[in-house]
Amino acid sequence: MGGRWLGVVGGAEVAGLSRLGPKVLENRIDRRLAISALN
Repeated sequence: MGGRWLGVVGGAEVAGLSRLGPKVLENRIDRRLAISALN
């Protein structure tokens, strides 16, 4: 039961990360570009 529950939670986490991942990466790249532009 415990392992199965972890699998369900892990699957939901991965689904959420794959949905949020591109946005997070875009924000990180934007920040890097802004920082390098300031420097």
